Amino acid sequence: RSDRFREKLTEIQEERHSNFLGQLSYIDLPRVIVEDYSNYVSREVLEELYEVEGISKSFRNLIEDEIGNLECNYPVPFFQDETNEYIRHLIGLLKDAGL
Repeated sequence: RSDRFREKLTEIQEERHSNFLGQLSYIDLPRVIVEDYSNYVSREVLEELYEVEGISKSFRNLIEDEIGNLECNYPVPFFQDETNEYIRHLIGLLKDAGL
């Protein structure tokens, strides 16, 4: 019974991961690894990332900060380190999945 439960849990996790990657694959993320993505990721892409089911609350908060920065009169010309790290991670997941 517990083996069957573990199998079902694994199946659910794999399906969520697959759905997550599927959603990401439709977003115009760059496929290069760079120090800062502020010149590669538009506000529209940030908004699309925000809507992806499975994106963490902490990354959603970072996205809100970046969009707020873009909306101000004198925006900072780069993303926060944490935002860049998360984008690199997402790009790595897509590359690993062959997407």
